[in-house]
Amino acid sequence: MSKGVSKADSERSRLSNFGNALIGRGGCRDDALAAPRATPFVARGVSVYEIHMLNPDRLDETAASFVALLQDAVASGASVGFVPPLDARDARAYWAGVKDAIAGGNRILLAAVEQGDVLGAVQLDLAMMPNARHRGEVMKLMVHRAARRRGIGKALMLALEDAALRANRRLLVLDTRPGDPAEQLYLALGYARAGVIPRYALSAAGTLDATVYMYRELDPR
Repeated sequence: MSKGVSKADSERSRLSNFGNALIGRGGCRDDALAAPRATPFVARGVSVYEIHMLNPDRLDETAASFVALLQDAVASGASVGFVPPLDARDARAYWAGVKDAIAGGNRILLAAVEQGDVLGAVQLDLAMMPNARHRGEVMKLMVHRAARRRGIGKALMLALEDAALRANRRLLVLDTRPGDPAEQLYLALGYARAGVIPRYALSAAGTLDATVYMYRELDPR
C-alpha cells in the first residue's frame, strides 16, 4: 500500500465500481435488486454475499427479512430508535415508512444479501430542502448477530458512500451511541466527531444514553 493511503481509502478505491451495480447515473435505480450485476463479496473464491439497493417493490417482497433484522438489532441492544421487545407489527410499520420514503425519492436503502437472506442494511436519508441538497444522513446501520464479524458493516458503509456521491451528496452526517462498535467503525472510515449530547436516547437497560454526532466530507472520484 502506498505511503499515506489508509486501509479505508484503499478499500474505497477497490469498491469504486459499486455505483454501476447499485445506482444509475441520474440517481437511484429502482430495479437494482433484480439486476444480476449486484456487487459480490468473495472469500476464498466463493461468493458469500452481495450488496443490493432496494426499490419499494423489492422491499415489500422481502419485508419479513427486514422485520427480522430490525427485531434482532433491537433485541441485541442496538440504539436504532426502538426498545425491546419490538413487536412485529411495529417493525412492519417502520419498514412501510421506509418504503414510502424510497418511493418519494428521499431515501436509499442498501442491503447485504446472501442466498436470499438479508444479513444487514443501512440507509441514507437525502436532505431535500434547497440549501441542504449536498448532504445526507446515514441511518440504521444494522448487521444480524448471526452474520457479524464478516465485514458486512464496513462493506455497507463503503457502498453507501458511493451511492451518496452518485446522488450528489458530499457531506454525510450520523449519530451513534458513544463506545459502541459502530463508533469505532465510523472513525476508521474517516468520520469525525462533531459533539456529544448527553442523555439523548432511552436504552434497552432503561438508562438515558448519550449520542455522538459525526460527519464525513466525501471527495468526488
